[in-house]
Amino acid sequence: MKNLTNRQRELLKIIIENYIDTSIPVGSKQITERLDLSSATIRNEMAELESFGYLIQPHISAGRIPTEEAYVFYVNNFLLNTKISSSDEVLLAEVQDENPREYYKKIAKKLAEMLNLAIIISFSKNDIYFTGISGLFTQTEFKKDFVCLSDFTSLLDHLDEKHSFIFDHLKNDININIGLDNPFSEFCGSVIIKFNNGYIMSVIGPIRMNYARVLNCLNYIKNNFKI
Repeated sequence: MKNLTNRQRELLKIIIENYIDTSIPVGSKQITERLDLSSATIRNEMAELESFGYLIQPHISAGRIPTEEAYVFYVNNFLLNTKISSSDEVLLAEVQDENPREYYKKIAKKLAEMLNLAIIISFSKNDIYFTGISGLFTQTEFKKDFVCLSDFTSLLDHLDEKHSFIFDHLKNDININIGLDNPFSEFCGSVIIKFNNGYIMSVIGPIRMNYARVLNCLNYIKNNFKI
């Protein structure tokens, strides 16, 4: 992993977050609105980040998009001090049920609605529940890339096997997996959390998914709901 200057780190963070929000390649003009730098300086820094393997340019005239390595860098360096938004906190707090199983099914549905991502819960090794597939398929990557869509669709036929493996081999309470490291699909990212009661929840989305928001929501559920 390359050592980035503070300016390059900030630039990469802005590019990743902009691309997460828009799914549109990011050009230098968009960056000048956030940083007090000339377009020429930004282009030079973007070219440097591209040489490091953190950005790619899909077309000659297009802006840059982050690589898998860039998302890994982002997750490892920029998620420590983030916190859940007040609007997400309000939405999650609305979910109530005294039955633990029903509560987590309801919270999964709420997350799927909020994030437009797929949510899977393992209540035990061979007992799973999933929701949010239709919302996931509205994401740009699934609408434009048939290979991505086909790969994830085939995953649904083996979802119980995948989550059974995860149930047995989960190393940490929280795991973020990107691209080739993702046990579900190399075209996706995932955040997997093990709750105090042993239930495991996986949130699956495009590699471009908003890891900070997902992680903050899952941590909020784990820390505030002891069901």
